[in-house]
Amino acid sequence: MDSQGCREGQMKKKYGDRLDWKRVKQRNYHVRVLGNHGNLTYETRLDLQKVSPSLYVQYDQQRICIAADGYTWIQWFRFELPYTLTAMIDETGKVVQYYYDLCFDQGFDAKRNSPWYLDAYLDLVLLPDKQMYILDEDDLEEAVNTKQMSSDQAQSVQVSLHHLIHSIQSSTEPLLQQYQTCSD
Repeated sequence: MDSQGCREGQMKKKYGDRLDWKRVKQRNYHVRVLGNHGNLTYETRLDLQKVSPSLYVQYDQQRICIAADGYTWIQWFRFELPYTLTAMIDETGKVVQYYYDLCFDQGFDAKRNSPWYLDAYLDLVLLPDKQMYILDEDDLEEAVNTKQMSSDQAQSVQVSLHHLIHSIQSSTEPLLQQYQTCSD
């Protein structure tokens, strides 16, 4: 069990290398460690060289391509935070969306050379124009109904989401700040 009382078998473990992603036919993957002992961040970079089919998402009236040939996904893992952040970047270098995965636990698999997290079902999308979309609330509810997580754990995820939204709105979210500082 992790610090949230989750059994790894009940939560889906997801990896930064995304080796299970079948639509990516050709890739380049790197991981690096940023910061110092008190403030370590694992950064994964997945260059999508060949993707079939391309992946599109719909938010209100906007249809956005988030994965196609030449796109790059950069994901940050800071183990003391209850989420990870992925910047999805198109072939011109423009961020098309930021994707926050709320999670219960994070770690690093040395054999696989990849950080991982235990998915807490709830996600948040931040578009470049600052619009936010909460995703998978139904998955969170289903996880409680099927006893994959307790009501207390679901409440903890909701609180983490609330704090995340506030930190984005107040420009204090550390992973986004780190990315924006590095990309300026």
